Amino acid sequence: MKSILVPIGGSDTDLSVFETALLVARLFSSHLQFLHIQIGAGEAARNVPHTEFAMGPALSNALKELDQNAATRSTIAFRHFREYCARSSIAICDAPTYCTGVTASWHEQPGEALKRIMFCARHSDLVVVGRASKANGMTADFIEHLLTDSGRPVLISPVASRQTLTNTVMVCWRETVEAVRALNAAMPFLANATDIRHSRRRKGRGRCGVRRRGGPSLVVARRSRRRASDQSERRVGTPALSLRGSIL
Repeated sequence: MKSILVPIGGSDTDLSVFETALLVARLFSSHLQFLHIQIGAGEAARNVPHTEFAMGPALSNALKELDQNAATRSTIAFRHFREYCARSSIAICDAPTYCTGVTASWHEQPGEALKRIMFCARHSDLVVVGRASKANGMTADFIEHLLTDSGRPVLISPVASRQTLTNTVMVCWRETVEAVRALNAAMPFLANATDIRHSRRRKGRGRCGVRRRGGPSLVVARRSRRRASDQSERRVGTPALSLRGSIL
């Protein structure tokens, strides 16, 4: 995993995303490609609640505010990037190098956020993202689009920082092509894992059983195009939380 894409939005969730990406990058001496998209007012208006109902002067004021918010996020995102790289002793360069150690680059592009991020994702080995805590101009199902359409593994950063990602890895298995692809994508993490757990939901059973395998343990999941129900997500998430797994 030599190239890791890290989309950032200039919000309070940036730090947890940075720290997760750095944990991965240190495992593989990767290059971190930080990407910020300047989302214009017209694009953001389609994804920010209630803006679509504004009319006349209210609409003009709403669009002006969206433009101001976008400019503020861009400034904050770049500041977060520079400060974090300086604090973590990450060398800044335009592209991956053959030297050992983690490197990083900054990229800022205008508009068409989903299309641009998807393009960059397909040219990266891994995408590290966080869940937005509030509206930021992106479509609400941004992460779902990445999971189903980018063709690349996606690592969703936890809210709380972790010291490592390879203590316990939980693999959620089902006889599907998505599970096979997810397992292949997770192999670099499995190879570095201390403990690997295997969870499989048997047909007709209401719970996920967790079994421990000899050697390193890992848990991996890949989202299929069919949206999972909240109930099924709880069935998978409960055993993962009880194991305090590093990666699911």
